[in-house]
Amino acid sequence: MAAAMHPLAQYLESNGETQRAFAKRAGVDRSVINKVLQGHRRRFSADAAMAIESATNGVVSLKIILTWRPPTAGPGINRKPFARVR
Repeated sequence: MAAAMHPLAQYLESNGETQRAFAKRAGVDRSVINKVLQGHRRRFSADAAMAIESATNGVVSLKIILTWRPPTAGPGINRKPFARVR
């Protein structure tokens, strides 16, 4: 099962746009785009989030940018087994 994609990643993919090109168009550093895609909501400014919302014409809203979180792995998915306690 594929991991859920951030709405901004979906936007970029559907528009055939790279992170670098989008960042330039939005007027933010590419590292900001990367942080948004990773779900790090406290590592960029509100101005940057608003610039992203504006550059996507509201498709990726400020609310999405500030609240989206990557899904956590379920049981048995990308998890190491528990160590045995003796």
